Amino acid sequence: MKLGILTFQFAHNYGALLQAYSLKKYLEEKLNSHVEIINYANRRLKNAYSLVPVKSVKSIMKVPIKILQYNKFVKFLKDYIEIEGAFFQKIDFDKYDIVIVGSDQVWNTNITFNDYTYFINNDNSKLKKVSYAASIGTEGFEQSNVRDIVEMLSKFSLISVRETSAQEYLKSDLGITSELVVDPVFLHSKQFWSKLANKINFIKPNQYILYYALKGDSILDMECKDLENSTGLPVYIIHPTCRKLARSGKLLINVGPREFLYAIMNARYVVTNSFHATAFSLIYEKDIRFTVIDKKSNRVISMLESFGIEYDMLPNGCYMCENSLLDSKKYTKLLLKSQLFLDNILKN
Repeated sequence: MKLGILTFQFAHNYGALLQAYSLKKYLEEKLNSHVEIINYANRRLKNAYSLVPVKSVKSIMKVPIKILQYNKFVKFLKDYIEIEGAFFQKIDFDKYDIVIVGSDQVWNTNITFNDYTYFINNDNSKLKKVSYAASIGTEGFEQSNVRDIVEMLSKFSLISVRETSAQEYLKSDLGITSELVVDPVFLHSKQFWSKLANKINFIKPNQYILYYALKGDSILDMECKDLENSTGLPVYIIHPTCRKLARSGKLLINVGPREFLYAIMNARYVVTNSFHATAFSLIYEKDIRFTVIDKKSNRVISMLESFGIEYDMLPNGCYMCENSLLDSKKYTKLLLKSQLFLDNILKN
């Protein structure tokens, strides 16, 4: 049986690569054989993760700093995702028995530029099409795309999504039934992730605040500064393309996916607006401060509520989640359901 995973493996983004690796590894352990992550890249989307998005002279001058970190992502792709070389611009779906789409925002047509490849727009009736923890990332599909997308999804054998909002939208607006499942990073224990983590030598465990924002965020920045002042702990900043997005703190460079895990694993506090940074902070039972990037589609809040994890809003508009354990009945039940979903794909 030849199984392929279609996801955002090309993205030099910590969460994208780690969730892809996690799903691949889980399926390989179940099958006891190689699972391929399809080396496809939407050209326009890939350009957003370019080493040099030439927007200014300043960005070009930073390239030598970025190269070390960029190479960490390339090495992770080669060693763990098992991909190197040129990306496909078109997929030969006929070579697969099963294709699993997901996870990540593969069905967010706003960021894929309406790329129907992620809906497996192929007429091969023998191909088993499945989604695992696919995220729409917005309130719904553009109305102009709905008819095409419904037609393509009608040919899927099984559909699962990551957010309750996506599950409800598919059912109420499009008449499509789907399962709610956990993001792939939760398919493995913290011991699994700790073995993968790579040490950052100079940081002292449990004695720093980790700041990880994907884009500038004044509320998050304010909360980080308040934490720094109240605790006296140093702030370390990480970003996939080495951008310093906090007012104070030390920007860490040469941080690949494995170092990202180490940074979260050993932080006292994690301050973030990233879905996957929040996810790994839950796995490692960290004190989390987070904000919501897209108010209309709250992926982090959806995750916490589906797990039965409590959170509070602070006066400054930031959210707080303290020492949350992944041991609730809701989480355990959802994790088991997710594992059974994947097991059923392989059996049937």
